[in-house]
Amino acid sequence: MTTMGDGGASSMKKDIVSAYIATAARILSWVILSGIVYRQCRPRYFAMLMLVRATIGLLSNATVGLGPAMVFFLSRKIKDVPKPAIPIPDYQDNVLDYAAPGRPPKKIAPYERVVYVTGDAIAACAGVIAIALTVLYGDNFFRIHDISWGPSLDGEVKAYHEAQGLVFWMGVGMTLRLVSEPLSALLQTHGKIWLDNCILAACELLWLATGAAMLFNSGETAIPVALCYSFASLGVFVARKSAANRIEKKLEPQLSAIDWRLGKRMLGFGLMVMAAQLADFLYAPTDYVLITRLMNSLTVATYAPAVQIDAAILVLVTGLAAVLLPKAALAHGAGDARTLRIYYFKGTLSSILMLLAAAGTTWIASPFIFRLWLGDSMPATRAILPLVLIHTVVGGSSAVGRSILLGMGKVKAFTIAVLVAGISNVILSYCFVVYLNLGLVGIILGTIVVVVARCAIWMPWYVNKSLREAHGQIPLEEPAPALPVV
Repeated sequence: MTTMGDGGASSMKKDIVSAYIATAARILSWVILSGIVYRQCRPRYFAMLMLVRATIGLLSNATVGLGPAMVFFLSRKIKDVPKPAIPIPDYQDNVLDYAAPGRPPKKIAPYERVVYVTGDAIAACAGVIAIALTVLYGDNFFRIHDISWGPSLDGEVKAYHEAQGLVFWMGVGMTLRLVSEPLSALLQTHGKIWLDNCILAACELLWLATGAAMLFNSGETAIPVALCYSFASLGVFVARKSAANRIEKKLEPQLSAIDWRLGKRMLGFGLMVMAAQLADFLYAPTDYVLITRLMNSLTVATYAPAVQIDAAILVLVTGLAAVLLPKAALAHGAGDARTLRIYYFKGTLSSILMLLAAAGTTWIASPFIFRLWLGDSMPATRAILPLVLIHTVVGGSSAVGRSILLGMGKVKAFTIAVLVAGISNVILSYCFVVYLNLGLVGIILGTIVVVVARCAIWMPWYVNKSLREAHGQIPLEEPAPALPVV
């Protein structure tokens, strides 16, 4: 294993800093735009926007975990990665190697082209699925949530059109980002993680600027937020495409270059990641559905701001976790269990300290935060905020462990744990509300119980168990098929 040089350290710092810039831009844009909606529109439209944003995010799983799958395959050593049919003189030992003394290769190798083209085909299929799910969700929005938004027939019609517009444009924006995932993976595997993060940050700020301008001139509607999100997502796709063309100009889809054997393996890995992401993401949407069915729709307006604060605090650790995923894959590919152990323990400790500091500060400053953000001190929301912050800290502390497990290819065990926790969350929350009459507190307690069990008990045990077993390189379970040369 190559020792870490100045170039490697510099690249690592640049990637982490850019990741936090992107997450800060995402927080800023959403906090300001949602605050404008709450002030300009009725609380019911704010609640509707929260519902749509939470549930439409499920479309991110239509990529079937393609991004992590592509990173995983491209971070393997030569013997673990499907090889071209003929020897390639400049075949790189590891395209994600930050520690390498030289720069990442400027051109993609033949096997990388096959990986990209195959992933691009999967992303195109995922995009079609995402659009179909968007239309289906929009048509059944009020059936799914079982709510009535308007006090009159005119109010119901207006609410229906509002929901349709929000769902459609948010769905289009999400789909555009999904189909750009292969481009993102290509940038990351060529030392351009920082550039990909800068693209995301710039487009988040574009969403903020255009969305705020349209909201102030559109009256009582939240649709401009979704419309501008779609426009900004188009910017993400175009910018990623332009950046990828600087690496390799001839990246047009080539049906003859698709290797379905590789695609099958990528799907196998990606589907497990998708299942884990889906179950992990379902906490908030299923809680919203339980609230609207077991309580009332306006309770969402009490719960949603606390959930948004939860999401905002969690992005403090997502930047570190995102960068550690390829780094963990690199270390595992090299059989370097010591580096993996350092990543896990130092990364987890840093995450816990950041989350505790942020949660404590948020709790103390919550009256000021809510008045500045929503124009109201939100006493009902502040009453449940401490409980929400508990599962924020405990759940966020496992972000680095997730990256370590995915980088090591331990996707099956991770997925099973997340699925069991997700199902348990629904069952416990329902029981706490229906049988113990705990109301909104019961919803939050259900989440706390499963998050503690998975993130504070199971995750440390399983990661340490995996690290003890990782004294040497652990290859892929199945032999890699040969790939054609493009």
